[in-house]
Amino acid sequence: QDPELDKTINALRDRVGFNHHLTTNPIEDPKLVAEYPTIKGPNANLIREIRRERRIELALEGFRYDDIMRWNAMKLFENPKTYLGMRVTDKVKALYQPEVFEGSTARDLIEYNGKTYIRMYSGKSLNEAGRKWTGNDKRLYYPIPTSQITLSASHGSLLKQNPGWE
Repeated sequence: QDPELDKTINALRDRVGFNHHLTTNPIEDPKLVAEYPTIKGPNANLIREIRRERRIELALEGFRYDDIMRWNAMKLFENPKTYLGMRVTDKVKALYQPEVFEGSTARDLIEYNGKTYIRMYSGKSLNEAGRKWTGNDKRLYYPIPTSQITLSASHGSLLKQNPGWE
């Protein structure tokens, strides 16, 4: 038992009736190893499980993109499925009100390989060139607002724009 896990992730799992608690030494999941191959060390499996938990618990809440960037795991964006959310099937549609998938309140839906998905990142490209990431890609950082650069200069320090956004 780990008190920190019990106060955080395991509390979430208990809330939804999932009676399998996360431990400090979880079993290695080959799918997570493939998803995060750069995570190494004695806590690698725990870190991977925490990342999986964030992906599940915070689904459709707008955190995933920033998490992937913070974890330096942008290679995940090269897989188009990273951009796609839940697959929309007749069974899924039956679970929700019709206006969720149709009409003016419809989510951003996208067709991919003949199937319909809820698009996770509506402003992001599904084309292959737009999904490629390099080690010095400017998308690793957000641009610093010009107003903040100007403000820093007026206070005697010079804040420089992030690489690629000059």
